[in-house]
Amino acid sequence: MKHLKSYQIFESLSTEDVREDLTEICYELTDGRFGIKIYDDSDFPGWGHIPGSGMNVPRVERDDKILCIYLSRGLGPGVPPLQYYEGFSFDEVRDVVLRVVDYLGDRYKGCSVLSPRENERSSINKREIAEHRFIGNLANLIIIYR
Repeated sequence: MKHLKSYQIFESLSTEDVREDLTEICYELTDGRFGIKIYDDSDFPGWGHIPGSGMNVPRVERDDKILCIYLSRGLGPGVPPLQYYEGFSFDEVRDVVLRVVDYLGDRYKGCSVLSPRENERSSINKREIAEHRFIGNLANLIIIYR
């Protein structure tokens, strides 16, 4: 699988290659319920322009990149709008998040989540991701990497 590339190979990948690989890893989430957005290089609009970024946003340095996983607003017919505000379970995205963290290797910098109806983000570390210690629904999840 592509996400098992070694760190040395990852070092030589272009930003576009990494974007494509992350999009491929997250593909199963984009079935209509979830959306992903990757902010890299010069297209990071600033936290105030990311919908649902909340307060207590993680520190992002100039060369950092962001992968955002969120509930798609277009949930489709028959799905009550209330479901969007209830968020999603970490279990629904955990396997993909683990694959992303594994793929990023040493480039992984951190992960934070925003709970529904909240405006302050919470950081979660690799151990909490691996052991699923995060309880509660999420409005979105952000992974920061170099």
